[in-house]
Amino acid sequence: MNWSGGKDSSLCLHRILEDKRYQVDFLLTSVNAFHDRISMHGVRRELLMAQAAAVGIPLLTAELPEQPGMAEYEQAMKEKMLFLKERGCTHAIFGDIFLEDLRRYREEKLQSLGIQCEFPLWKIPTSQLMREFVVLGFKAVIVCVNEKYLDKIFAMFQRLHGRNDYEGTGVGLAIAQRIVHRHGGRIWANGVLEHGATFSFSLPSAQTSGGVR
Repeated sequence: MNWSGGKDSSLCLHRILEDKRYQVDFLLTSVNAFHDRISMHGVRRELLMAQAAAVGIPLLTAELPEQPGMAEYEQAMKEKMLFLKERGCTHAIFGDIFLEDLRRYREEKLQSLGIQCEFPLWKIPTSQLMREFVVLGFKAVIVCVNEKYLDKIFAMFQRLHGRNDYEGTGVGLAIAQRIVHRHGGRIWANGVLEHGATFSFSLPSAQTSGGVR
């Protein structure tokens, strides 16, 4: 199971664990060894390890340098995939939803190693996934933020710190806000400096001809 530590991979893992055709033997995560953070989301290694411990599935990491090129990334992932294949793994599970090019890239690379890709969330409407995520009881703790910056954190490509301090592109919360707004909901944050932050969202329970209930 390719584990990014985020919401999509959490829901993907839940779905694949419910599918009796599969047994999940490992979580695989690419980690920036220089920053000691998950490459995809910039989450600290300690949190990644805590996630794996909570899930109860062994964690395997592909260690990457500070600024990895594609060749370095592909070599690191190839080594881990061959390691997993030697231990009997036959499938790689991904939480991708929409990106056709990324899916094709994954399939081509792993097919050459004799590993089959599975995409349990593929093409499922985001509104359906969001509702399922909430109904199942998942919760996401994202970051600590000073409340005076709350407007800024939902703006595209806005960062409260320099790129050298934390990884990330500054688009995650902006995308989340657009998805929630598109489905008639709202998203907000509450935080106390040095004590953490809570990000919340609400969605209408049903759409009717007379409006939203």
